[in-house]
Amino acid sequence: MWFEKSGLDNAAASVSGQSEVSMEQLYEWDPDYVYVFIGSPASVMLNNRVRGQYWSLLNAYKNKSIIDIPQAAYSWGAPCSDSPLMPLWLISQSYPELMDENEFSVMFKEYYGRMYDIELEDDLIASVLSPRKAQGQIP
Repeated sequence: MWFEKSGLDNAAASVSGQSEVSMEQLYEWDPDYVYVFIGSPASVMLNNRVRGQYWSLLNAYKNKSIIDIPQAAYSWGAPCSDSPLMPLWLISQSYPELMDENEFSVMFKEYYGRMYDIELEDDLIASVLSPRKAQGQIP
């Protein structure tokens, strides 16, 4: 749903539920972007450190476009209070010429101001947008 709303084609749209996708299937799809929802952080794939998996063969790897999905109280990959932000965040990652990360950060801050009457600090925004980096999981 999020991909469709952001104008992206989901290569895995035919996969039902939360099935594990094989590397062979990923090679066949050869996606430009891989958005990591659960499991190992994107950094593990970007460093090609998964035994028996050669992420370096994918366009997403070559373009450094394997990205962890943001997480506040919940991961934005699942329906949550931050769901309205997910399609906009995907656009900022996939189509930076339409909306870059700085523009998205402003929208993110404005959303929290309207919805929760909270003014987010830049370091908190950074930790939500790069959750695994904030936790020290990315070198």
